[in-house]
Order: sequence, then C-alpha cells, then structure tokens
Amino acid sequence: MIRLGADQLDVALVADRQPAVDAITRSGDTSGTSTVKYATATTGTATSGTDYTAVPLTAVTFAPGETTKLATVNVSGDVVGEANEYFYLSLSAATGATISDTTGVATIVNDD
Repeated sequence: MIRLGADQLDVALVADRQPAVDAITRSGDTSGTSTVKYATATTGTATSGTDYTAVPLTAVTFAPGETTKLATVNVSGDVVGEANEYFYLSLSAATGATISDTTGVATIVNDD
C-alpha cells in the first residue's frame, strides 16, 4: 500500500524559496519493487509559477525493503500580504502496490 505521509502539510516560508517535502510511504509486503507517480495538481488557491513550481508527473521506485521516498515541491516567497494558499500533490499509476490515499494538500502559510 502506498500513500502520502501527510494529508495536510503546512509550509511556513523562512527563506525566499524553500521546498515543501512530503514522504511517500509504502507498507505491507515490501519484498518486491513498486513504483508510483506524483505530481502537483492544477487546482488550489496557490498559483503555479508564482507561489510554487509545478512538478510534472514524476515516477519514484521503491526497491525491495524500501518504505519511504520523498516528494519535493519548491515554494516561493513574496512580500505581498495575502491569505494562506494551498496546492495539491497527487499520486497515481502505482505498480506492485495499491494507493490508499491519492491526494494531499500543502498550505503555504502567509508570513508577510
């Protein structure tokens, strides 16, 4: 079984640009190889290219015995006072495992 580590990930920017990192975890029978793809979704209130850098469909492969991989999305800071914004991270196309939770949300916490 494969899932995102956090259903809700909060990113409070302490620098101009920093990554939002979420774990992709695998459980159950981990004796074989499994793959899954992740990407940012086009929905949400954050704007790709301005608030974060979109991640195209990206495959990760779990070797036998591996249980964790990281999904990374670069988040951009700005000096505009605005409400918290969010974007989605989605999992798809698993092989050698099933996906138990396909979507997680990352909230960019306004620090201006």
